[in-house]
Amino acid sequence: MKKLSLVLALGALAWVLPCGSVEATPLFYAKFEAKYAGAVAKPEFVALVKETKCNICHVKDAKSKKERNPFGEALHTAGLDKKNFPKDRVDGMPDAVQKEVFEFFEKASAVKSPGGMTFGELIKAGKLPGEK
Repeated sequence: MKKLSLVLALGALAWVLPCGSVEATPLFYAKFEAKYAGAVAKPEFVALVKETKCNICHVKDAKSKKERNPFGEALHTAGLDKKNFPKDRVDGMPDAVQKEVFEFFEKASAVKSPGGMTFGELIKAGKLPGEK
């Protein structure tokens, strides 16, 4: 029984660690996945989203998860902030939280990426918005 508990605890830790913070970051990734990598998305894009996880918005191999890529900066500029999504609000108002996060995604999707296309155009083309 102790071994099973240890395995379950390590599994949970392994699931949380790729996104760094245990606060809102997994929420934002889950909402991005729900909005853009759902049933109608191309399997290649879904796989890319699942592989990239937090680096959709954050700089890969950065010293701090506060370091955002251009899409992450667009979301932050639009007002997306984990401080606005405490656990009790996320748990108590899931529909309102999803609507609000999706609105931030829409705002950021309208912003031009460094490559010239909007982030929304990149997503529609099957590319991640944080790619260079």
